[in-house]
Order: sequence, then C-alpha cells, then structure tokens
Amino acid sequence: MQSEPNRFSIGGVIGATFSTFFGRFVHFVPLALLCYMPVFLFMLFAGDFRSSTFGSTFESILGTVCSSVFAAIATYEIVMLASGRPVTLGQTISAIIPRLGTVLLTSFVYSLIVGFGTAFFIIPGLYFMTILFVVIPAVVVEGRGMRSGFSRSLDLTSGYRWPIFGLSIIQTLAAMFVAFGLIFGAEAAWPGASDNDGIMVGITAIVVMVGVLSAIATAHTFVRLRVAKEGASLEELADVFS
Repeated sequence: MQSEPNRFSIGGVIGATFSTFFGRFVHFVPLALLCYMPVFLFMLFAGDFRSSTFGSTFESILGTVCSSVFAAIATYEIVMLASGRPVTLGQTISAIIPRLGTVLLTSFVYSLIVGFGTAFFIIPGLYFMTILFVVIPAVVVEGRGMRSGFSRSLDLTSGYRWPIFGLSIIQTLAAMFVAFGLIFGAEAAWPGASDNDGIMVGITAIVVMVGVLSAIATAHTFVRLRVAKEGASLEELADVFS
C-alpha cells in the first residue's frame, strides 16, 4: 500500500504519476486507446467532412467525450489502488456509469471555459485550467453535480494554485511538444504525411499517451489535495464507492 501523501507538492504528483503509468502501463494504455477508438475511426473514415467547420467541431467534441470517459476510469482506479484495494475493469465500469452523464456534461462545459479563456491571450485559459483542475475527480469520487464539482475544485485548489499552475504548464507544453514534434518529424521523413489519415491516426495515438499521463496526474492531484488540505485518508476516499 502506498504511503499517504500528507504534503502536496508538484514533485510528489509527478513521481506518483509516472509510477502509476509505468506500473499499470499494460492496463492503462490499451484502455486509453480503446476509449479513443471513436476518434481514430472518425479520422480514418470521415474524409473531407473532417475539414469542414461542423466536422472539426464534432471531432473536438468526440475527443472531449473520449478523454472524459478515460479520465473517469483512471480516477476511480487510482483512488482504489492508492487505498490498497484490488480493482477490476468490471468494478470500474459499474462505479462510473452512474456518474458518466455528469462527467461528460462537466467536461464539455470545462472545455468551453478553458477554450474561451485560451482564445484571450492564453493566460486566462491556463488560469481556468488551474482553478478547475480537479473538477472531474470531484464529480467521480464525491458524486457531485456539475456546479458543485466546479465549486469543489475552486475550494480544493485554493492555496495550491501556483504548483497546480506549474503542472498545467507542463501538461500543455508536453502535449504541444509531442504533437508538433511528431508532425514535423513525419513531414520531414515523408512529405505530405500530415495529409495521410493513417499516419495522423498513429501520431494521435501517441499523443493520447500524454493524455493518459494528464488524467493520471489529475487524479493524483485530487487525492493529494484531499489528504493535505482535509486530512482525508485514502480509505475514506475509496469508501465512497462501497
């Protein structure tokens, strides 16, 4: 059983994130790819529709839905594993299904808020990303509604926003670096690669790995904030699913 994270730190979150990622690699990675399968299929078969305004909007919404499903799965499993309890995929699905509708709605609204904030010189988007960093875990673990989940994230991140802001920057830069690095590398090796749907699906699948790390980091952030700010035990967090 992991020791309880009594003091919140960005280093502790990053360390726990990579420990979970590599320790559960053969579980989380195929699961993430499965969750994102609708995005991959859309990229392969949507054709010219993808380049239309409606098509690109639909693809963005589809990506939000897929990432939300995986985030809910990762949150549940990390809370259970951190408390030392065994977990199966069947248990995970049974636990998150009642909360999935709220998770999807919350993720959609969160994406709109961060997206609009980013459109205004990027910094407002990063600010919103910081204060709403643990809204999805609040919905999944505490069974909150959307508005309550947003309020809960504001409360939990208060006093720890600078390190969470730093974590947000790391996640954003990592995603951008991996995505653009792969695209430029593919273009250099195979001119016109960005127009090849098969290659772009492969690149997207690799970028999804950054999303996996982000989801795991968000879950660990929530757990460590609950423990550091409120003295909650890992067992208490897992008990909400009993």
